[in-house]
Order: sequence, then structure tokens, then C-alpha cells
Amino acid sequence: MATSTLLTSFGSSVAGFDVFIIGALLIGSILYGISLGRDRISGILLASYVAFAVAINVPYLDIAAHAAHIPDTYAKLAVFLLIFTLTFFQFFRRSLMSALGGSSRWWQTSLLSVLQVGLLISLTLTLLPSEMASGLSGLTKTIFLGDAGRSLWLTIPLLVMLFLPNG
Repeated sequence: MATSTLLTSFGSSVAGFDVFIIGALLIGSILYGISLGRDRISGILLASYVAFAVAINVPYLDIAAHAAHIPDTYAKLAVFLLIFTLTFFQFFRRSLMSALGGSSRWWQTSLLSVLQVGLLISLTLTLLPSEMASGLSGLTKTIFLGDAGRSLWLTIPLLVMLFLPNG
């Protein structure tokens, strides 16, 4: 399917995509919190930051994407997913995360899981082509893509991890 046809079909289902994003935030947060625990979610948050910082700053990625005949935004998204996956598994291999579930309080795990899923949604939407994001509702754009929203998603998880009490 051509990119323009995909973008056209995407634009016609914008309301459904907004509902999908909010649903992913809610359902993903619940599943993260139940299955991973606070320490693992903290590691995933750190992997997200590292991957995003690398993806938007890879030198010559635009040249490589042009040579491979793919849009720059897809190349950045691919680099983000690759670095995220590698960093994520590196945290596990180095045993920086506790055993499944951990011993954290339920509210800490819940808070971190909401922040994790929200951060991943914001980072992913930021890396998508602007044509795809332009069809989102104003509220979704404000929450996940606006300067204030994106800044909050990038800073609040770090602050929460720094000041969250242990145990």
C-alpha cells in the first residue's frame, strides 16, 4: 500500500485512533503495573529515555534513510525501537531490575506504569510522520504532542523516579 493511501485511510479513522491511544494508555498501564512492578518499570522508563535521545540524534540517519528509500521518520522510529529493545535487555542482563513483581507499593507501581505508557505514546507519536499526527484530535495533540505535553511526559517520570520513596 502506498504511503499516501495509508495516510488517507489513517486520516479517515482519526476518532478511532484517538480512542485507541487513550485505551492503550489505560489498559497498558494496568497490565504494566500488574505484571512488571516498580523496579522493572523504572528500568523501562530509563530505556525509553536513552532510546529517544539516541533516535533523534543519530548522525547521518537522514542520509542512510534516503539511500534506503524510506522516510526519515520511519528510520528514526526503527532506531528508537532497536535502541529501546537493546537497552531494555541490557538492563535485564545486568540484573538492574528486581524479580517479577518486586516489593513496591501498588500506588507506586500504578503511577509509574501510567507514566511509562504515556511516555511511550508521546515518544512514538513524536517520531511518526507529521502527516499521520496531523489527523489526531486537538486534545490528543495537546496531551501527547504539544510542547507542554511532551515536556511533561519527558520530565515527570524522571522526577517521580527520583523522589519516589523506596519500598
